Amino acid sequence: MHYSLKAVVRNTCLMLPALCSFVARADTLDAVVGRYESAQPMACELTIELREKDGRGIYTLTTTSRAVTGYFQLENDGIIFSELFASDTNASEPQAVTAVLEEGSLLIQNYGNSMNPYTVFGECAPKYLMLDRISAE
Repeated sequence: MHYSLKAVVRNTCLMLPALCSFVARADTLDAVVGRYESAQPMACELTIELREKDGRGIYTLTTTSRAVTGYFQLENDGIIFSELFASDTNASEPQAVTAVLEEGSLLIQNYGNSMNPYTVFGECAPKYLMLDRISAE
């Protein structure tokens, strides 16, 4: 009897969708792990390291005034960092920090405008923080 690998994978995914979503997620995590730094010098010395452990994304973020480690989630074309919140916001609840993934880089909007005032990293001056992946893990 001859089995097609494509058919076996398709049937396995139909019966065990959690297994297939985990495999796809692991591949996606592999695509983003690494160390990210700004190509332009910043006084705050922001760096983000993304890694994978036991199928989960872990980040370590450092600046001149803080170091934070936690989990991250991939959503669409972005990353949501757990337990990392904007330094200053007018919202009643903490505002989670997010980044957009763009061609091997992370883009974080550091502060808002008069209609939506917030500051993500008070120690960093630029409005847009572009961090390039300088190494893969």
